[in-house]
Amino acid sequence: MGLVVPSREEIRFANREDWYRWALGRADLGPDPSLIFHEPITIEGDTRPAGACSPARPPTAAICHNDVMAIGLLQACRDLGVRVPGDLSVVGWDDVPYASLVTPALTTVRVPRYDLGRRRRGGSWI
Repeated sequence: MGLVVPSREEIRFANREDWYRWALGRADLGPDPSLIFHEPITIEGDTRPAGACSPARPPTAAICHNDVMAIGLLQACRDLGVRVPGDLSVVGWDDVPYASLVTPALTTVRVPRYDLGRRRRGGSWI
């Protein structure tokens, strides 16, 4: 599974790369550094993550830092002839309103920010 995230300089906190490494570690898996792509947060889409679908062991999925980056990856896949979801599944984060307007439809994670904020009390989660 690939990961498309901004650089540490662009996002200094809440970087999904930390969570990705933690989750893989819990499953006794190590992240493949060749499948972690540090890209700008832009909708233009970089072809490097989409191009990773051509090696001998291509990823079957890519998790993106947010929906903007995921939509950029969808565009790059289209430009390179990578079939989504046939060759690669793409997952975004944030469930922005325009995520439903792209083709193919974007799988996205909705984060209930308000509810998470309400549940935080006194420095700990309740």
